Amino acid sequence: CVEGARAMDYLRGRGLDDDTIGRFRLGYAPGDSAALTQALKRSGFEAETLVEAGLLRVTEHREEPVASLRNRIVFPITDRRGHPVAFGGRALGDAQPKYLNTPETPLFRKGETLYGLAQARDAAWRTKEIVVVEGYMDTIALSQSGFVQTVASLGTAFGENQLRALWRVVDEPVLCFDGDEAGQRAARRAAERALPLLVPGKSLRFARLPDERDPDDLVRQDGAAALRAVLDRAQTPIDLLWSNEAEAVRPDSPDRRARFSRNLLALASGIGDETVRRYYAAEILSRLRAQFGANLQLQPGRRRPRPPAAGGGRERGEARIAGLRERQAKGVLAAAINHPELATEFDREIAELDCAGPLDRLRHEILRLAAGVEGIDAGGWRTHFDEVGLTGAVGSVLCEAVYSLAHFARPNASAEEARKGMEQVFAAYRSAAFEREVAAVAETDAEGSLERMPALVMEARRSRAQDGT
Repeated sequence: CVEGARAMDYLRGRGLDDDTIGRFRLGYAPGDSAALTQALKRSGFEAETLVEAGLLRVTEHREEPVASLRNRIVFPITDRRGHPVAFGGRALGDAQPKYLNTPETPLFRKGETLYGLAQARDAAWRTKEIVVVEGYMDTIALSQSGFVQTVASLGTAFGENQLRALWRVVDEPVLCFDGDEAGQRAARRAAERALPLLVPGKSLRFARLPDERDPDDLVRQDGAAALRAVLDRAQTPIDLLWSNEAEAVRPDSPDRRARFSRNLLALASGIGDETVRRYYAAEILSRLRAQFGANLQLQPGRRRPRPPAAGGGRERGEARIAGLRERQAKGVLAAAINHPELATEFDREIAELDCAGPLDRLRHEILRLAAGVEGIDAGGWRTHFDEVGLTGAVGSVLCEAVYSLAHFARPNASAEEARKGMEQVFAAYRSAAFEREVAAVAETDAEGSLERMPALVMEARRSRAQDGT
């Protein structure tokens, strides 16, 4: 058909040969939903089964379910054995979103699936290397260029279960996200998410592409040798976090250096394995001494005693903190509703917000939508919230009282403004939590050194967990 020919022209225009197109089983979904529905029904499938599998979806405006992917190039998403569990689609023309997955189902969990793993696994075992990129086309182009050991994370939200799946194949997968700002943010988040999971012998590395380049561009324009050089220079997690933190904080004054060291030690304190955690803390402190000449000892006798609380001052302080936490949470939830794509990007951070009552239910519903629905806009989300009885909760966050304190959450704020505002809130959450734990430890270890703080904080956490507090 003419539409199918357009799809083939696009793939060949991207440099793919027939062997690669066949190996990845690329196809085309016509614009007419009836073609897919009728073909599958003739094979004995009921509409309810097709909806559950994500191939069809129910809409408010049509009596019959429609195909989830229409007028799109189709990329089968398989499990590690090569069995299809979902499909991705790339729009032909100007349709948005450009890339779209079928929804999550009992067979498909986006945060647990790696595109191309079935094709890459044997080569990864043989080379002891696996390269993780963002999208379908990067995976396919790199595979055709000789990097058969390439998989995709299905976007920039690299998940913990995806990392565990990679570790079953190699000990140190290499993440090679796009060289733009979004790709580098994703690399940092991946490093932060990976830290608690690190154990001796299991880590990952980060290959940084030139600015604004993606792996497909680099291979097509500069050749496979250029990508090989980038992969060979891949950074360790501590190198990536050190350089990113230095860019963000610019530690050129004593107070900034204090913030810089505190942030890095806070990240190290989250590592679950005690041996790895101690080595990371020691490496951070060694670098701080080498670069800044800092001794980093807590001086005995310098800590001022706390004045006794009087007249309910402590209770009032705790109430103010709780109020601040609620305002921060409302700002984040408002930004997520007005920019649904950010709910997927920051799903783990949103899950850790302090919420209660209707606000907590709204948070859970945002996370559920972010995990299971692709391509829905902010208006569609608000309609859904009304249908599930969350009108009041939504009204409490999409209001001027919240926007006046969280400008980044306004509907007319750009996605980049919203993203930066959310990142600031999440950074404040992490920093405040770590400082509270350090302060609590310091109460009982006033003579201790800063080197011991990450380990002492982890000991305090374990003790509280054992006590059930």
